[in-house]
Amino acid sequence: MEKLLQCFEYIKRYHVDMLDSISIMLELFIIKNAYPDTLREFIALGSKRKPIAQSLNHKLEEIVSKELFIAINPNINFLKILKLIQDTDTTLSNIEEFLHIITQKKTSNKLYFYSTPLEINELLVRLLDIQGDEKIYNPCYGIGTLFLMISQILYAKQPNTPIALYGEELDARLAKVAKLTCKLANIDYQHLIVNDILKAPFFEQKFDKIICNPPFSAHIGVEYLKDDKRFSGLHSLAKTYAEWVFLIHALYYLKKRAVFILRTQTLQKSSLESEFMQRFYKQGLIEAIIELPKNIFPHQNADFCVLVLSPNNQEILSIDAKGEHFWKKDGKYNRLVNLDEITEAFFARKENDFCFLTPYTHITSYNLPLTRKDTSQNEGITLSTLGVEVFRGQRVYGGKNDTRIEYYDVGLADFNEYGFSEEFYTKRFLGDRLKVQKYALKPYDICLSLRGNTPKVTIFSPNIAHKLAVANAGIVIVRCVNPKQAIGLYCYFYSHNGQSALSALYEHYTKSIDVESLKSLVIPTDFESHCAQKFEKICKFSTQLKDIKDSLESLRG
Repeated sequence: MEKLLQCFEYIKRYHVDMLDSISIMLELFIIKNAYPDTLREFIALGSKRKPIAQSLNHKLEEIVSKELFIAINPNINFLKILKLIQDTDTTLSNIEEFLHIITQKKTSNKLYFYSTPLEINELLVRLLDIQGDEKIYNPCYGIGTLFLMISQILYAKQPNTPIALYGEELDARLAKVAKLTCKLANIDYQHLIVNDILKAPFFEQKFDKIICNPPFSAHIGVEYLKDDKRFSGLHSLAKTYAEWVFLIHALYYLKKRAVFILRTQTLQKSSLESEFMQRFYKQGLIEAIIELPKNIFPHQNADFCVLVLSPNNQEILSIDAKGEHFWKKDGKYNRLVNLDEITEAFFARKENDFCFLTPYTHITSYNLPLTRKDTSQNEGITLSTLGVEVFRGQRVYGGKNDTRIEYYDVGLADFNEYGFSEEFYTKRFLGDRLKVQKYALKPYDICLSLRGNTPKVTIFSPNIAHKLAVANAGIVIVRCVNPKQAIGLYCYFYSHNGQSALSALYEHYTKSIDVESLKSLVIPTDFESHCAQKFEKICKFSTQLKDIKDSLESLRG
């Protein structure tokens, strides 16, 4: 490997374009693997001080075709690079590792957006379970590192089986590298097309298997989506979550199974309520969700998952591969390990320590089962079962229906840290009267911050009954059936267990709490037990703390 990397670094010095350097390496791999005698002949000529630059370039062009050929700079020491290539292991597995290093580990090359980490490629292909007679489609194939993995895994099962590969790629330079990769792996690349799928799809057929690691750039030309029936309603969403474009596009072609790399947050936001997620549920399209370890994609801070799609599923398999058992440190980044355990769990579809099954009938409000819930909380009752109302605060001013009305606009600044809140600081004199009256806070309403790293919770005092106050849009209101229930629920949220349960929701929904998930939150059946005494102590200590703070503040004078 050291010699291959040395050869690449040497070639880079003579070529401005990094992709040209990769293409030249692939050309040299092809001549080494497919024409070893020719390679030896050129080395013999070079050793006798015969000029070989021009004749070698002609031979490489003849081997790889005029369409794909990149000429080697004539100033390079040709004998040096040929000897380096001859003395190295150029099996496909070693070439895969070489490409992984120069694209994923050597981030200064800025190639990490055009390929996928080696182990992720392997996981995707193994999950796809490709058979020899199946057509495979990739809507954004990049430099084609995935194709090396497809050839290795399929040829190991069925040697010399033709691979029916189809794909589209926007960048012609990347497509050239991908085709060289296919030639190296002995794959027919005639159906790898250069095309902009946003403007118009090239293929008019369905494919057995689809595999995709989409780009995450928000600048992919979403203006084309407005009038395209494939992406109806997707235009605004695609500005934030570009991978949805490739996902929805690919679904038009799906016959059997598809695997996608997605940012986990795309499955956790309001997009879940879109027509696309409704389609997933109605057709049972989600077969599995596999959460991946952090820090396995260079320069990507998001959490990632593998989404496996196929028709007519009755349940979703959730695999949690985020734990330390599934990754190892590799330089600045992590690499996925123990793939056998992940794939075995996927095909067995049996629950174990890191995976669980959720029937579609148990999923509410498009709340996807990602991380397993804490089983210690399973013996309890949900807020919705208790008859508790949960709803968002509202903006009740600034519209055409504003009239003169006095009320308080309640935000996080009005939350008392411990016990009752009853002092409000922002008074408004204009608002939508109907909305103000509809969303007015009531005594014993529990309020939580909509967003944040840690939950902020308060309960409003019975003394606010004479005040007209409305929580703003950054707050979630929990309205209980009676004061005792409200005090009990507040005390649970105040406890370590309650804080942990709420924090898990904030973390799961990327520092934002989901109203529907909060309704489904499981709390202990005995949450009202001893709550009156506990709450009395909380209020007592809160008063004492306020007096202490006031005394300390007075010393400033």
